[in-house]
Amino acid sequence: MMSKKLWILVGLANLFLLSACDKGPEEIPAYIHLEPFELTTNADVQGSSAEKITEAWLFVDDQSLGAYSLPATVPVLASGAKEIKIFPGIRQNGVNSEPDIYPFYLEHEEVRTLVGAKIDTIYPKTTYNPTVTFAVMDDFDLGTIFREDLDGSSETAFELITGSEAFEEKSGKVTLTRANPLFEVGADVAYAGFPSNFRPVFLELNYKTSVIIEVGLRGYSQIQAPVSRYERGVNVKDDWNKIYFNLTTQVTEMRQEGFLNLQVVFRAFLPVDEEEGTLYLDNIKLIHE
Repeated sequence: MMSKKLWILVGLANLFLLSACDKGPEEIPAYIHLEPFELTTNADVQGSSAEKITEAWLFVDDQSLGAYSLPATVPVLASGAKEIKIFPGIRQNGVNSEPDIYPFYLEHEEVRTLVGAKIDTIYPKTTYNPTVTFAVMDDFDLGTIFREDLDGSSETAFELITGSEAFEEKSGKVTLTRANPLFEVGADVAYAGFPSNFRPVFLELNYKTSVIIEVGLRGYSQIQAPVSRYERGVNVKDDWNKIYFNLTTQVTEMRQEGFLNLQVVFRAFLPVDEEEGTLYLDNIKLIHE
């Protein structure tokens, strides 16, 4: 005769088997393989197509499946014709812990018929949203707009370089020495058309450098002396890199303080234990909607 405890165990086992049967066969996922994004631009008004899109934010029939480092293969528990949306993602301010959808690139959209166990490969493409305003743009190909000398030395002005040293066609180069250890320069025009109320503002640029480069804004108003604020920057980088600085908060706060005209500025110092340092910039874009 079974003990009461054994009857309880048998009953639990039967309930587990019944519940497993009720679930039916396990669904076989389809797979979407995402290749890296391709950015195309209208070079005359949008500049270089150089980008650093590191993530894809995937939506299937408007349901978010999360963000994935590219390239990636994503299982999808769905079948049949599905609307696929893929949003380009970047690392704000070059920080790995700050991934986000880039607000100025358009999403890639297409319809795919998903089949269980089948891999669909997608090559996503993007462009700048046509509503984007390019407030400041400098690719150094025809000179540079960064000519306002804020460090007091003509020896630290941008030199235009070509060939293997440049990123694309021409780039800007600055050399720091013990005689001229400081570099600080501003765009020769202060921009007044920024949005307010924390609407997105980003500064894009390509760079490589043997010294830390600080990036900031210099504000002008009718009743206050100019103020420069450096809140972002890049560390030493031996190879060309792309970065997206989120300046939204900085722009909004400076405008609220009365600095309605804002100028992009760069600054760098030669370390005390170094005899020489070099920095290179290219494809500088200050953009907003």
